[in-house]
Amino acid sequence: MVSNPGQEHVNLAYDAKAQAVGDACVDDFDGDGVKDNDDHCPYVKHMSKTSFLDYFTVDLYPGHGDQLPDWRVAEKGIDVEEVTSTTSRHPSMLIGTPRYGPVDYTGVLYIQGRDASDYVGVVFGYQSNRKFYVVMWRRENSNFQELNDRAGIKGVQLKLVDSNTGPGSTLAQALWHSGDTTNQVKLLWQDPNMEGWNYQTSYAFHVTHRPSIGLIRVQVKQGETVLTESGDVYDTTLTGGRLGMLVFGQQDVIWSRLEARGVDRVNQALQFDGVDDHVSLPSIHNLGLTDSFTISTWVWMAADYPNTVMPIVCSLDATLCLYLKNRKIHGNLGSSVAEGSEVIEPEEWHHLVYRYDAQTYELELFVNGSSVGSQSSVLPHSWASSDLLYVGRDNDNYMNGAVDDLTLWGVFVEDSEIVDYMKTAGLLRPIHKGVVRAHFNMDDSTGSVILDQAGNDYHGNLVGGPSLVSSSLDKNRFVITFPNNRRRRRSLTDSMSRHSEL
Repeated sequence: MVSNPGQEHVNLAYDAKAQAVGDACVDDFDGDGVKDNDDHCPYVKHMSKTSFLDYFTVDLYPGHGDQLPDWRVAEKGIDVEEVTSTTSRHPSMLIGTPRYGPVDYTGVLYIQGRDASDYVGVVFGYQSNRKFYVVMWRRENSNFQELNDRAGIKGVQLKLVDSNTGPGSTLAQALWHSGDTTNQVKLLWQDPNMEGWNYQTSYAFHVTHRPSIGLIRVQVKQGETVLTESGDVYDTTLTGGRLGMLVFGQQDVIWSRLEARGVDRVNQALQFDGVDDHVSLPSIHNLGLTDSFTISTWVWMAADYPNTVMPIVCSLDATLCLYLKNRKIHGNLGSSVAEGSEVIEPEEWHHLVYRYDAQTYELELFVNGSSVGSQSSVLPHSWASSDLLYVGRDNDNYMNGAVDDLTLWGVFVEDSEIVDYMKTAGLLRPIHKGVVRAHFNMDDSTGSVILDQAGNDYHGNLVGGPSLVSSSLDKNRFVITFPNNRRRRRSLTDSMSRHSEL
């Protein structure tokens, strides 16, 4: 199922049409001025250039009668060609040996011949022949060997392969199918316009993968025209891996100017000094917190944080307030108070949730996904249209600690969704689109403003000078999600100043 070609690499012999592939690609894909002679992986010492010279091939349908695709790699390792001369329905991949965590994978795709109309694509996050992500692109609709329930739909598709069988007839059918197949392939996204590829046309592709937060983005361009773009898709199944390319029924394909740039995820938190630092948000009414609502955030408290009130998200008069007192979570709504049972230890990240159900009149508090306290018979409260919400302060107190990944919903969020959201770093926002009123990942800011990623422009104004600092939240989220994986605790100067991919 996997073959190693050793050192017998063949130079890619371009003809005039193939040369056009390179000419169609611009060195500076993102417009950032970074040229090919710069380090492609500045965060990985032994990888400075993209190369597919060291590779292996993967037969995804062993035993199939058609010819296996024949692969060739150019001398510099940035051009790959599939050169099968006859039509073959044999699915195959070429996979480079280097492994990547967060990566931007770009190149140019070109179908030289005029035969067949099947799948071509690129692979990323490859961990084994059972587990990888793949972007697949068809020219025309076609069922798999006349099976009506295995329809290959034209257009670009993003798939997760998480197979319990590995290569064979079952996986091949699942790959062909433009939909989910239990225990085999999951369709994460497909181009709603179902734009098929054309012969002898150059297409630039760009795949973004940030495994620690589950972010995937796919873009395909023809010249300066964007043919399709997935937007932000989120899946945390695979935490990075190898890169490559795929054919399934298509021959005579070139992938040119291939480039893999390793990048670093800079995860930030907002740190408050306990003196005057805070964030001013829009009004409680604008944020939709007047009926049922949910507030979710991660907090990290300083080693010496006091037992007095530590406001996290509050109105000035604290009639709406998520806060700590005696190092335990509390929630105010009007004159009602709920208190949690769990101590919020300093120098550790904790996920806190304040939820109010206006139908049952219940206020409930959660720590790390578990309910720790509630208050019943809590009637809704009325605020003036001018009453603002704040992060890190109320009228009398200021927070001494840090906040990351703050989300405000204008709805009651179910218990199971609270747990899922905690594990995925606020990345379920696309699912909750329209009910998430504001989301602050603390990674995006401009001047003295932290930006709202929910799309409502409910940005926060920084007051008093709170600092954006490197956050270790990703690691703590991993510990909560996988508690059997033990990790050493870090001090503030260590854990708040370092960040890395999981």
